[in-house]
Amino acid sequence: MSVSKDQFLDAAYDGKIDTVRQFLAEGGDVNCINEQKRTALHRAAIMGRSEIIKLLLDHGADKTLKDACGDMPEKDARTAGKHETLEILLHYKAKWLAAEAEDGWALLASDRVAHVQTEEKLRIRMTEIFNFATKQYHVITQNLTTKAEALFSSSFEKLRNDHLIGIAQNELQNLGGKIKPDDIEGAVPRNKKYLPTDRGNE
Repeated sequence: MSVSKDQFLDAAYDGKIDTVRQFLAEGGDVNCINEQKRTALHRAAIMGRSEIIKLLLDHGADKTLKDACGDMPEKDARTAGKHETLEILLHYKAKWLAAEAEDGWALLASDRVAHVQTEEKLRIRMTEIFNFATKQYHVITQNLTTKAEALFSSSFEKLRNDHLIGIAQNELQNLGGKIKPDDIEGAVPRNKKYLPTDRGNE
């Protein structure tokens, strides 16, 4: 028996992953919506259904679709306190940046920012992610020829690059991000400002 759209959306909310899989296997629209314009991703995010979130994203679920209230799945997860789900959504967003985004700075969340740089001669793309909430730095390096990826992670403290972190802090704020005082405590020296143009002079 085939799975209907409403059954699919309910399954995402209730955590019934086999029903979600069946709907997708039958060619169902992963981005279908209910009367409130909420997708399966919205419904799974607010309940913290992490495995269903991954399944939906792997099948092309659009993270940027807004419901009737103007909210995206990321906001649902954040509002509901579903931190694992939020991290999954942000991870997929970073992976999209690494694969598709143009070079430059992009806001991932209110407390984290990414910088994408492509080296065509070397055939690599580097995506640097600065998480001011956890004071963590990550780099996704992608080989543009083979599509192979490598991940490097470090704490801000171990990175020992106040200049780079200061630029990231400025860019995050310029893009509309908001950093709590605790998020920058110890991240960069106090009363020190950096110009975004300094990024290329390291």
